[in-house]
Amino acid sequence: MGTIVARDSGWQSGARLSLGFRVARSRWLLGAAYQFLPPLRAESSPVRTRLSRHPAELTLGVQLFGESFRLEPELAFVADRVRRETERADSPLVATPPEARWLWAVSARIRARWSLTPRLSAVAALGADFVLNPFDQVVAEAATRAQLHSLLAVRPFTEAGLALDLW
Repeated sequence: MGTIVARDSGWQSGARLSLGFRVARSRWLLGAAYQFLPPLRAESSPVRTRLSRHPAELTLGVQLFGESFRLEPELAFVADRVRRETERADSPLVATPPEARWLWAVSARIRARWSLTPRLSAVAALGADFVLNPFDQVVAEAATRAQLHSLLAVRPFTEAGLALDLW
């Protein structure tokens, strides 16, 4: 899975672990997921920081078409714990203690699933996360402010991988 989280930052990709359930043999799907992501680093001349993200989500989707190829539009509610650590602060700035905040988002996606075997499928998804409370990470000294991270309010989302049906 991958996304762009902040202006002037690169593509952030990692691994995603998800569990999904089909509701009572209907076309409706419920799911939960957690994403494992490497930290993002931002640097201005006097400061270097690291942002660690821990996004988790609950999803509701629906299966369209047949069994061997399916499209699955879905909506997700995302809770993303963002932890900021200052790795370096040059004088006269002083490093602040690590701080964590929650980002809340709603995500709209379309997932395609191709059955390779009765239990194994190839999966690809595209969508966007709509952040409900975006914020900026800034460096401040008296009247001067410099932006380190400006988190996006709308973040693209992609995913590609394999899905294994347990039962």
